[in-house]
Amino acid sequence: MHDVAPITNSAEHKVALARLDQLMNNTKNEAESAELRALATVIDEYEREKFPPGPSDAPDEVEYLLDQSEATLDELYGIFGGRDAFIDFMTRRRPLDDATIDALVAKYNTKREWLDRTFRESEGWQDITKFDDIPWRQELMKHMPVAV
Repeated sequence: MHDVAPITNSAEHKVALARLDQLMNNTKNEAESAELRALATVIDEYEREKFPPGPSDAPDEVEYLLDQSEATLDELYGIFGGRDAFIDFMTRRRPLDDATIDALVAKYNTKREWLDRTFRESEGWQDITKFDDIPWRQELMKHMPVAV
């Protein structure tokens, strides 16, 4: 992996974003591709620390893990005790228990307080149907209950 120093302040963040923009529009070789990946990682780390995404509830945090390819459906099915339990959680029909929260925190280094948040009142299973061109969503949608 290309060595890129961690970002420690807003000035460095601004410079890193500008370099990322350059690389995204004009990556010519493997060294620049490696720099792009490393830069994206340190930018993500800085932004998660300084501007936490602050999911509105636990399913949002799990969606973030899936969207960032930090987690796979098979891994999550194992942590939740099966696909049906995972779907019940993602559709906000089942809250997390302490053992599942502990497993998610340990495996993905996520913040416990994000997983302790209660479900949003107005959101339901349709929430995970957005962006259905994302592979993990396509797989999950095969097993979703039909909306009535």
